[in-house]
Amino acid sequence: MPIFLVPFAPQLLMKKLHNFLVENYFADPKNIPSFIQKGVDNDSYSFITTSGEKKVARISRNKKLEELLWEFELMSELRKNNARTVNIFFPANKKNCLLFNSNPITCFDFIEHIPTVNNTKLVYEAGVTLYEFHQVSKQIKLNIQNNRTIFTEYKRVLANQDIIAEKYVNGDYFIKNVKKVFDIAEKQKIDCGIIHNDYNTANVLFNKDKIPTIIDFDLSCYGPLIMDVAYGAVCWSTKNGDYLPDVDMFKQFVEGYNKFAPHKINIDGLFFFWAAFSCLSIACDLFCDSLVSNTYDIKNVSQSWMYQRFEYYIDKSVFVSHFVAIS
Repeated sequence: MPIFLVPFAPQLLMKKLHNFLVENYFADPKNIPSFIQKGVDNDSYSFITTSGEKKVARISRNKKLEELLWEFELMSELRKNNARTVNIFFPANKKNCLLFNSNPITCFDFIEHIPTVNNTKLVYEAGVTLYEFHQVSKQIKLNIQNNRTIFTEYKRVLANQDIIAEKYVNGDYFIKNVKKVFDIAEKQKIDCGIIHNDYNTANVLFNKDKIPTIIDFDLSCYGPLIMDVAYGAVCWSTKNGDYLPDVDMFKQFVEGYNKFAPHKINIDGLFFFWAAFSCLSIACDLFCDSLVSNTYDIKNVSQSWMYQRFEYYIDKSVFVSHFVAIS
């Protein structure tokens, strides 16, 4: 059964990871890996190779090895089309990724990057970069089937709806809203393509010359382009732990996306719906993960700031009358 890694990994686990990287990824035996961050679905560590190059090891949770093959094919096609994506660092056996403690592990080039907090210009450029990614991704045809959709997290919740409704305070309201959002989103007929599906500040890295690189495509799937833009606007305008956006930053991101777009995206009720949809999807993932792990100490749905963001944006959406707020 996959383990759940924590930010300050036990010494024994770090030693095991170090030995694994030395054996399979040319890691320097004298340099212990360093923890970078804990994401929604993965944990990242940096390490040094025997040639002195810095790399990143990403250990995925809740994923099977075969589920990542689509990501690798996507990244390969993006690189062929000169998209701003990171290079995969292959192991000694030349396979795309291996298993570490039953969890898929993938290595990439390390990108030295600068902070993006409160940097209006970089927020704007992140929007431009997302548009450029969409222009490439819309043209790509992949051979490997991807079972992930924009509804994957919603379906996880609905498969466990009775448990969630009973375990969490206001869980019943949460389930009702999940069903309503699911139903509305299914009926939307809008421009689709391959989306990043996790276009946040941790997944777009700007180097010292302010050139961006997009990383972590493990949640990518086919879906509405507007959803990618809406979630990007949310993430690039809101600090972790908050739900209220910086309105100027929110607008800057969308303006960046619209810079070269022949058909401009409007910040309107439909846009706010897709912002709400994406926030609720992350909340779904959190609540499902907390059913099988002690990583998150959650008792009330309202404790999730992603759910708070959902309520904020759904209140601004064209479908607001369909929903019940949690007080």
